[in-house]
This record gives sequence, C-alpha cells and structure tokens, in this order.
Amino acid sequence: MKIALAKYTCDHCGSTFEAPMLDESSYGEFLLWSSTGKVAYMNAFEDRVYLEVKGLLSETFDDLRADPFRASEVLQNIFGPMACDADPTGAPYAIGAQPACPFCENGHVASWELIYPPKIVEYDISVVTHVRWDRLSDAEKAEQLDHFVADSGMGLKAR
Repeated sequence: MKIALAKYTCDHCGSTFEAPMLDESSYGEFLLWSSTGKVAYMNAFEDRVYLEVKGLLSETFDDLRADPFRASEVLQNIFGPMACDADPTGAPYAIGAQPACPFCENGHVASWELIYPPKIVEYDISVVTHVRWDRLSDAEKAEQLDHFVADSGMGLKAR
C-alpha cells in the first residue's frame, strides 16, 4: 500500500522515528496499531464487522442512538480488541493507538507531524481480519459487547 510517512517523537525516550499515517482526507479509514508495533488497515465503510458492531451498539445501548458522536467514540474504543484478530504476536490492534517507538518500544508519542513535502512509500500493511469474531454465536457476540463496553469505563448500561 502506498502511504505517507509521519515523524513521531517518543514520549518516553525522546527519539524521533518515521511511521505510516493516513492523511486527513482518509475519512472512515483507520490504521490500527498493536503494542508490538504491528499495523493493520481498515475502511469503516467497507468492513462488514465494523458495521455489524456499530449496529449492535445502537440496538443494545439506548444512549448511543441519541448521540452519534459518543456512539462513534465507544465503537472506536472497543472495536480493535473486541472484533479484530490480534497481531502475529497475539497483541490486540486498536483504533487511535500510535506506533510503538522502535528504540524503546513505548507506545506513547509526545508529538507527530506529517512529513512535508509528503514522503510516500510502499508499506506492507495487511487489512484487519475477524476470524475469531466470525466464529462467535450471536449470544457470544452480545456477551463480548457487554464485556468490552463495561470495561471501557464510558458509563453505559445495556437496556
């Protein structure tokens, strides 16, 4: 996949490093990072499981039907760990996570900026998969949803 690089500064060791980042025009597209520095791509408009979980959230939590912004926040918070297959090391992917520092392996960045002029590179990024989620029954999916929403700390209760 051709993608732009951004320059990141590690919050822990202060090192700078380059890693892929989607540009601002990539609405609905996400790079999901794992704590081990692996990255996967997802287009929310085309990912059937993302759309399924979005629907389950709306059906299960009345508060979210009335507040699309909060619904999106909850969905993005729980989706990777709950419904995406883990990276090859077993670490979950997460929407909104940043790349891990290649020097100290810390996953928190102090700052980032797109490189200008844009530095476009060919980067091997796989598309997220949902094999584990697809094997769950509807009841197990509902149980997973309740569990991850409860653990999210967002104060939601199922109807």
